[in-house]
Amino acid sequence: MALESEKAAIDSAFGTLSTAVSAYIAAGGSPWSAGFWLLAHVANIDPRISSFCDGQAEKAINAREVRAITFAQMNERPK
Repeated sequence: MALESEKAAIDSAFGTLSTAVSAYIAAGGSPWSAGFWLLAHVANIDPRISSFCDGQAEKAINAREVRAITFAQMNERPK
């Protein structure tokens, strides 16, 4: 299964989102509001992501080593 182009698209979209969120916070926006909204909307993308967030969000948030890599560099996990 070749997912390279899909992973690259996610990295590109995240770059745009990251820039927009950083600008919002730099302009005086609430980091809490941005973080809360982002997590809620990510969970809403797909019911399987929502299910993951229900039980694993804290674990993912604390995975500091994952913060340093792109999505394209992530290892695929079983579905």
